[in-house]
Amino acid sequence: MQGSGPEDSRELTNALSVEILKVAGDKTSAKEVKRQLEEELQSGRAFERFASYVRACKGDVKVLEKPSLLLGKAHKSVVRCELSGYITGFATARLGYLGIMLGAGRQKADDRIDPVAGFELHRKIGDKVDRQTELITVYGSDRARVAEVAKQVRDCFKIEAKQSNLEELILKRM
Repeated sequence: MQGSGPEDSRELTNALSVEILKVAGDKTSAKEVKRQLEEELQSGRAFERFASYVRACKGDVKVLEKPSLLLGKAHKSVVRCELSGYITGFATARLGYLGIMLGAGRQKADDRIDPVAGFELHRKIGDKVDRQTELITVYGSDRARVAEVAKQVRDCFKIEAKQSNLEELILKRM
């Protein structure tokens, strides 16, 4: 939200914003919505609005500016590739369940959320990888859970010898 980030994430965010506004009945053109979003990001207003939301939820805004304040307290495990080839897919549902196991989500309404639990993806579909390429970092406050999830998370990456045809970022609008 500070005017940077992966191009595909920005493209997806822009497209989702356009669709949300359409559903809400806004008649602004997609081109104008994208221009306004870019302006909000570049000016810092989007980040400030998000920071206001975090403050209202009693969160620590300093962590937004310096994530190491929170992640520095986490146990972490960097998961590396065991094969050479190309990433052709992810088992996203499995990754989600592993996130719940880690404490990044809930199975029941009263489950406690671990504020440092989560994943940092280092590669995406289409990337060439080889043995020892960093795929993902697993974070959490429970060392044993981090180790257990790290053992299983590598299986969420589909790696093949040949690169598959990359699909469009947005396959279909419904």
